[in-house]
Amino acid sequence: MSAICELATLDVALWSASAVLDRPGTHMQGGPGRNAISPVFAGLYALDGAPRILHIIGYPDLERRRDLRRTLYIAKLWPPAGAPERIASARAEIAYPCTPPIPASSPRQN
Repeated sequence: MSAICELATLDVALWSASAVLDRPGTHMQGGPGRNAISPVFAGLYALDGAPRILHIIGYPDLERRRDLRRTLYIAKLWPPAGAPERIASARAEIAYPCTPPIPASSPRQN
């Protein structure tokens, strides 16, 4: 289980939406080279509004995320060839797991 998750949203340029969404091995899931180093847990695309992709990627911590992203960029494994021209904008959010206040297996106290 990952300690943190990156939620990376990629807003796809309208003119390239079909090219991006028709290439699931690269844009949606990251491609084999990228996934060997930093697997994309989920590659999702929007069905409403402007075309966009959401990648969910797990990391043990922020330092490891930084190091893996640097490795991918230097090795030219991410972004995929042609992707920067097809992405109108991108943003990333870091999510930390939370613990529910009352575990599901605990009886409620009255």
